[in-house]
Amino acid sequence: MKGLSFRWKLTLLITLISGVTLALAFVGLYLNDQYRFRSDVEHRLENTRADLLQRLAPLLEQNSPDIEGSLQPLSNDLQIEGAALYSAENKLLDQYLRPGSTPIRPSSSKIGELINADRGIMLSTIRRNGRELGYLYLKAELTENEKSRFSELLRGAGIIFVISSLIAMVAGYRLQGTISEPIIQLVDAARYISEERDYSVRVPQDATGEIGELIASFNFMLGTIEQRTSEMAMARENLHNSNLQLENANRTLEARVEERTLDYKEAVKAADEANKAKSGFLAKMSHELRTPLNAIIGYSEILLEDATDEGNKAAASDLEKILSAARYLLGLINDVLDISKIEAGKMELYIETFDIPKLIQEVASTVQPLVAKKNNTLYLECPVNIGDMQADSTKIRQMLFNLLSNACKFTEKGGITLSVERDPDGQHILMKVSDTGIGMTPEQMGKLFAAFSQADAST
Repeated sequence: MKGLSFRWKLTLLITLISGVTLALAFVGLYLNDQYRFRSDVEHRLENTRADLLQRLAPLLEQNSPDIEGSLQPLSNDLQIEGAALYSAENKLLDQYLRPGSTPIRPSSSKIGELINADRGIMLSTIRRNGRELGYLYLKAELTENEKSRFSELLRGAGIIFVISSLIAMVAGYRLQGTISEPIIQLVDAARYISEERDYSVRVPQDATGEIGELIASFNFMLGTIEQRTSEMAMARENLHNSNLQLENANRTLEARVEERTLDYKEAVKAADEANKAKSGFLAKMSHELRTPLNAIIGYSEILLEDATDEGNKAAASDLEKILSAARYLLGLINDVLDISKIEAGKMELYIETFDIPKLIQEVASTVQPLVAKKNNTLYLECPVNIGDMQADSTKIRQMLFNLLSNACKFTEKGGITLSVERDPDGQHILMKVSDTGIGMTPEQMGKLFAAFSQADAST
């Protein structure tokens, strides 16, 4: 079936439908014949059966010896071919057979009535007062026409079936052209388009109904594809021209980029030299400034001790201010030196093992004056048994001091917390500084690491 063309598939489908319809009609005719034959046999045997049941029931109930030969009067009934009487235990009690007939055998069923459509047999149960006494089998005399009725019916139906199938095949082959021809044209057009890529082809609009709508949609689709193809060809041409223009622009841009790159390299070189000069200048200036500052700090400490010993509180207060300012300035100079080292890539770390709680206490003692300046309270959360740490203690101390100083700067009459804990992996120490100060917005936090900028200059 898969190798057949659509035309022959359609023809065979029409023939198959016709054959199925004729087969169903034959089945209906056969069932109707069976019903009529059954009704006729029942009608012919009913009177005889009723008379025999009425006469045999008392004999079976009394187990009379007259039961034997009780069926012989049926020889006068031309419609009976044979009869048999059986007890409730399926024992043969009496039978009558017309000469030339085959013996009757009881069925395995013992309930109800049974008519065999081919043999014309009726099975009846003999009851009296609700008790089963036996079974009566009657076989009707069938005429030759009745015996051959099924074969004749089958022969006639077969002839009608063959003739009708031939007529259906011829009619289907003739009529299918109106259905298959438009579809074949559609297939041929699709095959030609796929091979030649010619979208100007159109299928003739001869069919109607769903196939006509399919052809119309196919033609419309071809028109759309043809239009899109022409537009695509034009777009390709425009794209080719644009590519040529883009290549020219790229060449010009490459020349400009090369020129700008040279300018950038020169600017980077100049900036690098200026940065080196700046770093060198800062380093020299820092060294030059640190010498007199150290002298100022040293003499201020001596004078402060003398003023304290002499009890000159006014002079001691002024000397403390001078000493604090000098130390602050020295810290700024040290920070400048650290920045210069970082920019030059020469910042060195001195790794050592130190006790964490001791470092925290030193930082807290150092920052305590800043905490008390704005009436703040410093809270330390550091377990005593947290252990040691390997790092540059000076840099750790400097970072904590910067964070705590910043917290003191923006917190007033609040709390500042320094918490230290060991990470679950045991390899890292986590230090946190938090405060109850003014805080920062997400926009301000985005500027935290921008060079030479503050979160909010107004603060």
